[in-house]
Amino acid sequence: MSLVTGGQALILVGGPGTGKTARLDAAAAEAGGLVLRASGHPLETDVPFAGLHQLLRPVLDRVDVLPARQRAALGVLTGDAGPDRLLLGIAVLTLLSELGPVLLVVDDLQWLDPDSLRVLTFVARRLDGEPVALLGASHQAHFGLPHTEVGPPADVAVAAPELTAAELDDRAGEAVRRGAYGTAARLLERAGGDRRFLRAAELAILGGHPGQGLELLDRVEDPALNAEAALRRGQALALTPRRDAALRHLLDAAAHLPEPLAGEAMDSAAVVAYYTGRREGVQARSLWARALTDPVAIELPDAPSRPDQLIAHATTAWLLDETSLAVEGFERAADLAELPDVLRCAAGWAYLESGRWAPARLVAAASARAAADGDLPHTAAAAQTLDATVLALQGDVVQARELATAALAAVSPDASASVIARGRWALGLAATADGDFETAYDQLRLLFDTGGEPVHYHVTPLAIADLAAAAARTGREVGHLVDRLVPATRRQHNLVARARALLAAPDEAEKLFRVALEDAGPWPFEQAATQLDYGEWLRRHNRRADARLPLRSALETFRRLGARPWAERAVAELRASGVRAEPAGPAALLELTPQQQVIVRLAAKGLSNKEIGERLFLSARTVGSHLYRVFPKLGVTSRAQLRELGYG
Repeated sequence: MSLVTGGQALILVGGPGTGKTARLDAAAAEAGGLVLRASGHPLETDVPFAGLHQLLRPVLDRVDVLPARQRAALGVLTGDAGPDRLLLGIAVLTLLSELGPVLLVVDDLQWLDPDSLRVLTFVARRLDGEPVALLGASHQAHFGLPHTEVGPPADVAVAAPELTAAELDDRAGEAVRRGAYGTAARLLERAGGDRRFLRAAELAILGGHPGQGLELLDRVEDPALNAEAALRRGQALALTPRRDAALRHLLDAAAHLPEPLAGEAMDSAAVVAYYTGRREGVQARSLWARALTDPVAIELPDAPSRPDQLIAHATTAWLLDETSLAVEGFERAADLAELPDVLRCAAGWAYLESGRWAPARLVAAASARAAADGDLPHTAAAAQTLDATVLALQGDVVQARELATAALAAVSPDASASVIARGRWALGLAATADGDFETAYDQLRLLFDTGGEPVHYHVTPLAIADLAAAAARTGREVGHLVDRLVPATRRQHNLVARARALLAAPDEAEKLFRVALEDAGPWPFEQAATQLDYGEWLRRHNRRADARLPLRSALETFRRLGARPWAERAVAELRASGVRAEPAGPAALLELTPQQQVIVRLAAKGLSNKEIGERLFLSARTVGSHLYRVFPKLGVTSRAQLRELGYG
């Protein structure tokens, strides 16, 4: 019987003499299609893409089936191009899909160079529906891939190739240039020396491995490096629940280091301030630090071209509620490089706020996987709150509550106030979707402390309108909380105006609703929620004819977004205003997976299967297979009909 079939990956884990290689040979002999083989070797561990070249060498003459950009990305295997890791993974997956059925057989994965291992892991996680299977053997499990034990695991000590410290430095530099921070850190650790340990720690932290970074810092003995070691220690601790200790180290480093390291320390301290909601002692010396600690409307510079700078620019734009700029920046950055693990959720919130809920859920899933690989509890909880918020808005309140509750249980208010606030907001939205406004009020009121102060200076103002809506329906008084907030951005201005309208006397409410709607901005759900509230207010004040226009606009937006509970409320209000409206019903698009929803929207915009595949890290064949399966569910037979129905 085959160990794996198309669309599967399996790693055989065991020590020497446990029969792993024999099983690989047997599987290869039984395979009915193309078999590609490779094996790791200790002398090639530090040679970039050596394993991938060995695996694909028999089919490199068949890359003409690929789009030009993907074909160019594979040039890294022959020295003809610089590495674009994201595009390379897509190219390998597409090539294998086009050549399928294919069985990949890789022995001694523990000795495979990290670049090749990373690409194969990328491919293995995207095999669903592909005519490709991966069977590997190793002394250890890798990156959460499916594995089975075939004998007692054994740690095998193999002599590493003898390289000089200078040669290791050169190889580490090459690894950094291709974004392989973990590889670079290991090479510098092998080279030894305090300066190298310090640099290795910095790279390990950049790669999302704070524990490894702290271990390397413990090996730095030179007192002259104490201040820089404090900077790196603070950055490592910032990725753990030990945020108070992180801030102490970072502020100390900022006080004792010269520029630009002092500025880097203060920028890192600003990140900690955002996580905790406490800004004491943090000086906003840069635009980045200012956006993190005091997100007010300020003019942003033009977007840079370097991926790392572009990601920081997009994150800054998101913090300042320049949502369209943020989405554009994150999408450009994703074309050039994978988003860093700890920044993925910023992209997800930007997608959610701009009405792109399926991509937001995909970001949440990717962030959760990365957090599990790197042991990043804050990032994992942040991903859960992001997913919970989308699910609450769509009406899947049971799963939304489960995710939000799990996130709240995983972090502490002192270390992760931003996540706590997001979790409470998600629970409040879930209760609102259920029509349980008492619970909604109870959860949303927790976004302020007992003294009426916001628990998080950035998140709390964004939820103020939802709190006011729950308070208005339950007879609670929250006007004093609304009055505490000074709108810092156009979006906050709209939300505070909506909150005041919901709480205002009849002779003031309409003017406030109009203020909230006059400059809607790129936040479709929030605009539709205000239109719904305004329409309800007009209908209750016997202005049924006036109520119909905002209610119709709100319903159209809610249906497009898939906000089922809010669409049902809009339908009920339209009927009460004398208009026959179709039931909200289950939106057909919501019956699809998040990935399928994204594929449908991109197809409706006119992108080809290959173009969609490049964006979503899928092969063109897989995209076509998804569209073949979803067309009947949507009641369409062509891309043109997708456009006509407004799925784009």
